[in-house]
Amino acid sequence: MVTIKDIARETGYSFKTVSRALNGEKGVSENTSRLILEKSESLGYVANTLAGSLKSGKTGLIGILTGQLGLGIKSSKLYAIQRELERSGKKSLLSCTDLEPEKLRETLPPLMSLVDGVIVLQPPNSASLNALLKGYGKPILLVDGYSRDLPSLTIDRERGVLEALSQLHSSYDTFLYLNSLPGRKEDGRYKGFVKFTSGLDPAKGSHIIPIEGFTFEEGYHLAIGMGNLDRGRTLILCTNDQIAMGVMKAFYERNIPVPARAGIIGFDGDAYGPYIYRSLATVKQPVDELGKMTVEIMENLLRGTARRREFSLTTRFVPGESV
Repeated sequence: MVTIKDIARETGYSFKTVSRALNGEKGVSENTSRLILEKSESLGYVANTLAGSLKSGKTGLIGILTGQLGLGIKSSKLYAIQRELERSGKKSLLSCTDLEPEKLRETLPPLMSLVDGVIVLQPPNSASLNALLKGYGKPILLVDGYSRDLPSLTIDRERGVLEALSQLHSSYDTFLYLNSLPGRKEDGRYKGFVKFTSGLDPAKGSHIIPIEGFTFEEGYHLAIGMGNLDRGRTLILCTNDQIAMGVMKAFYERNIPVPARAGIIGFDGDAYGPYIYRSLATVKQPVDELGKMTVEIMENLLRGTARRREFSLTTRFVPGESV
């Protein structure tokens, strides 16, 4: 491994001068810095960031804690955050793990010893988890989650649902919500559906149908077994895009025309939605904006200049051929 001593020997400059040039410090002429940097590059010098971090107390690493990843929107959010961290000159240290406090007590200490701050992506609503995270005394940001005790960036799912139903309700007679989160009445999708349908003309029907899971298969199997849609046109809101596409495939096989008899709205705005045989109408989550705002907030937390603890982004309706 090439060291600063090697570069000093090759260039004829002192160790101190070479170190200053490599770290961009003052006191070295532009010409000297250029010569040293050119030589360090030709020798294949790689800076020892660990040694630098021990000296400064900062590693430039941001920890990201999240649960299991899959094909869904969480992976897109994670990529957006990592991309923006890299653009800001920081690196991420990812831990996909069970976010139960008892298990984190074993896995958190090594992570916390290496990072300057931690982003927790889609955390559970857990007071014990929040207390555990606060105990390390490092900047913590909950993303797509909320706690009164920690800085939080939330997503307003309700607004996008209300926007979609407001635009489409006059063309439909019955409204269904396929709900993968039946125990979470605070979820914005559920709240938006209930708020809107409670004000509908009594002649129009609305129903919430529990569904197990979040996958194409579960949407498909539920729709295959669904009764005939014989009460005018039916609008179906799904917990996510994967369920919506499973429903659409089932209706295609059952010869239920979409959207002539049944309109389908997904949720998330996954990249593949526009490319199925009927482009999927969806409520889009603000993935790119989330990545940028997450890093901006974390940088303020690291500098101690964050003036707020609560931040929010909103969803929006994206029309498609499925409605």
